[in-house]
Amino acid sequence: MIRVEEAGIVGRLIDFAWPWVESGQQVFPLAAFSPEGLRAVWQRCVDVRGDHLLLARSEDASVVGVTGLLVDEECRFLGGPIGAPYAAVADAFLAWFTAHYADRPLSAGISARHSGGYEWWRRHGRLREASHVMVSQSGVAAPRPANACIVTPTAGSTAARLHAEALPDGWWTADRVCADVARWICLTNATATAYLAARLGQDLMGRPEAEVFAALGGPSDLTELLVEARALSTRQHARRLVFFAAAEHREAALGAGLQEVAGYADWVIDPDAQTAT
Repeated sequence: MIRVEEAGIVGRLIDFAWPWVESGQQVFPLAAFSPEGLRAVWQRCVDVRGDHLLLARSEDASVVGVTGLLVDEECRFLGGPIGAPYAAVADAFLAWFTAHYADRPLSAGISARHSGGYEWWRRHGRLREASHVMVSQSGVAAPRPANACIVTPTAGSTAARLHAEALPDGWWTADRVCADVARWICLTNATATAYLAARLGQDLMGRPEAEVFAALGGPSDLTELLVEARALSTRQHARRLVFFAAAEHREAALGAGLQEVAGYADWVIDPDAQTAT
């Protein structure tokens, strides 16, 4: 019998969890890809009112699992679930979640290499996105293109049409981008057949970074826009550009000097599915 409880301190949980992360069964967000980053992610769950750091213990009180939980309209596991056996640990965390937040969806990102995680999430949830996690460090790996144009996706504009085509179901609509335009880099090529939108922000450790949320175009055109986005985000002090790239955009990201750090799967369990489970 596995029981779940809340933890008040991160303590030695990093020592417990890190072998799973280091072995390639990585957890998300990307900040968790180092021991210090994982500690910061879980410390956030302790410090922020309403969020949780959850432990799973066996009958002899040994720690067998851990996860952070961000509580919002859609709740999300942060840095987890981690543990063994994975299915039993994840079942225990899901039961705890359902008892406390049965009316909310629950999501998590897991590594494509995490076969046990894939099996469990396929049984309980639905796959929302599969992508390649591409990351650049600061600096520009190629000459900046001459035909990248900075645009704003204002209502009725070509840029707004391209944004809607690139991100048809995303939360970051063209109107929302325009309402916070200072934090966005939006680019098209000279013929307006390619488009990219990247948001300037911070990771969970408070470090500046930029993330691509919308991308459209063939490999060569999109590569040029990614190179320009790297340059512009570096100028804005972003330490890296992050792109959760669909399969058709992986070649463009590699051409722009981004490195693939993981295959990524974003899963969600809807409230009615929790009840059924």
